Amino acid sequence: MMRRQIVRTPPWVAQAWTTGYTSSSSSPSLLFRPKHRRPLVRPQSGSEAAAWARRLSFSSSCTLSSSSSSSSSSSSSLSSLDQQQEQQQQQRDQQDEPTTAISTPTPLLAAPPPPAPSRFVPVPFSYRQEVELDIDTLTNLGMGLGRVTLSPEQGQQWQEYYYKIAQSSSRSNSNRPTKTRRHRNQKKNQPPNVMSLDWNHQENEEEAEALEDDNNFDVATAFAQDDDDKDDDLEQTKIQSSSSSSSSSSWVILVPSVIRGERVRVRIFRNYRNYSEADLVQVLRSSSSSSRVEPKCSLAGLCGGCQLQHMTIDLQRYWKTRHVQDALRQFQLIEEEKEDRKGGDSAQQDQDAAAVVVQPCLGTDQIYEYRSKLTPHYQEPAKSRRGTRNHPANHETDTTTTTTRMIAAIGFQKQTSREIVDVSYCPIATPAVNQAYQALRQELLSSELPPGKRGATLLLRQANLHPNDDDNSTNNTYVETDSRKYITTTVRGLNFTYKAGNFFQNNYHVLPLMVDHVVTQSTAVRNGAGDDDDAAAAGKTMTHLVDCYCGSGLFALSCATHFERVVGIEINDAAIAEAKANALANQLHHKCEFLSASAESIFSVICNFPRDSTAVVLDPPRKGCSHAFLQQLMAFAPARIVYMSCNPMTQARDAAILIQTKEYKISSVQPFDLFPQTRHIECLMVLDRQ
Repeated sequence: MMRRQIVRTPPWVAQAWTTGYTSSSSSPSLLFRPKHRRPLVRPQSGSEAAAWARRLSFSSSCTLSSSSSSSSSSSSSLSSLDQQQEQQQQQRDQQDEPTTAISTPTPLLAAPPPPAPSRFVPVPFSYRQEVELDIDTLTNLGMGLGRVTLSPEQGQQWQEYYYKIAQSSSRSNSNRPTKTRRHRNQKKNQPPNVMSLDWNHQENEEEAEALEDDNNFDVATAFAQDDDDKDDDLEQTKIQSSSSSSSSSSWVILVPSVIRGERVRVRIFRNYRNYSEADLVQVLRSSSSSSRVEPKCSLAGLCGGCQLQHMTIDLQRYWKTRHVQDALRQFQLIEEEKEDRKGGDSAQQDQDAAAVVVQPCLGTDQIYEYRSKLTPHYQEPAKSRRGTRNHPANHETDTTTTTTRMIAAIGFQKQTSREIVDVSYCPIATPAVNQAYQALRQELLSSELPPGKRGATLLLRQANLHPNDDDNSTNNTYVETDSRKYITTTVRGLNFTYKAGNFFQNNYHVLPLMVDHVVTQSTAVRNGAGDDDDAAAAGKTMTHLVDCYCGSGLFALSCATHFERVVGIEINDAAIAEAKANALANQLHHKCEFLSASAESIFSVICNFPRDSTAVVLDPPRKGCSHAFLQQLMAFAPARIVYMSCNPMTQARDAAILIQTKEYKISSVQPFDLFPQTRHIECLMVLDRQ
């Protein structure tokens, strides 16, 4: 009697059968397709398929049983094996299962969660942990701020984590050479310099040092007021947790796309030393449903360009006014407000108790399609930087090894990282800019990245006057993409020509309002306040104007007809050349003088200006004025300072320095909504000499 040959399935096939490897449904001739093995050929005829099915099922059971007791499986008789094989076939027949196809069972385990980033801080929350919290306020970055109470276990984990960091830092510092042996011995006996080890007593907690932030988070301008403890702010250089005894274990969480008063579910993606950042998962409860609107942009919340599209325009301007107030309050320039915060977003600020009145944020009805300049970015593909192909290729026919470097995305950075979001259309840009952007984008995406180029920033800038039109007719469709070419913009009847890459305001709808306010405040007649010196100067009009950081001469030329003499200064030589050309083109060169130097050098030129009738206009960059400039400004002591700024925090800082001398007081503060749907604010502050 001949023995029947037993066909054993390789272990990898048995493993695929038991653990659920993906079957190849698209290729009927393949049974399994593991990545590290050649495919197993499935028989095509009915009889062969039935035999293969019986053998595979039998061999899989043999393989599994051999892992538990290899000795018993090796000594089993052929008759018992035949009986077991026949029993299995009878069970298949009873269940009416086809023997010509073998289906792979579905995996029992769900897909594992994404791994945490290598530099993720695991305390007090794990990666992508979901938390529910109430939104208390908004920061001036457009982020919602809420607090949650940590459990004792979370507090202990946080304490142990940073205690280990402090110990390792102390050891590294102890290994550094010191001056004397006595000093080294004292240093060894000292306990590690760490924050308070009692989680419930953090009053003396050290200032948090921000960990490396991939999103380029602007902590320097982040602040917000707590409802219960006014001293707990997101200050200019740090974000502090609550330090009051009533809420000593509260933890700050920042969330985008939320409104104050909402209860939300969020997912943590980054922990810092004393606050966390999270993504919005769901709005559970809203106290102001009428204030939330559907964003026009499908990328709102993901793209970092707009932060406030989920709010009504009235609520956006309310918060922008509020942020200017908070900046002044941060430097004690206005009194603490007495606003009933329980009133929700419709509550108005209490202006009676404030020494300085901040006017409501001023804007226009053009809240979309207003931005005349876009600067989208693109980067070298990440895979090509690693030296591998980032574009799918036909491996059967392509035998080349050349790396294809195609641009993957063109757009703006994410809110939470520096990764580029692919943006095909921007709703806040003008239609002409969007049309030019789509044409340029299509051209770039269909071409390879030039060798050696790691990315670039594009420029699309619309001018409301074509530079080649002799009859000065407007042409709203002209968009320049070359930063070195000149374009012309008309503001209140004056033409300003400048390079497309140079600075100029990007909202032609709000810009005339800003210019009108600067002209009005610069030329206003001085009012006496009761002092002898001020009473003597009361009723005087401003006769001389100094425009520091003048750029292309926007404010200087706009005010020129109201003054006897105007001097502008700018450190950029190209901007000064543009300002002189603009003065000549507008026939104002006989009243205006422009100098190329630092702002501090202006005072040597205007030393003979009458200070009682001289107004100084300031429009510095976001970092504000330098300390040397402020010292010379106070020494010159002009009658009025008209300060325009895109950063209310540095503006309030500079104003506090001027007010400390007791020579100046704030006369008015007017915010402008120059960029609706975003967190950015322009603010005009007027300081009069007392």
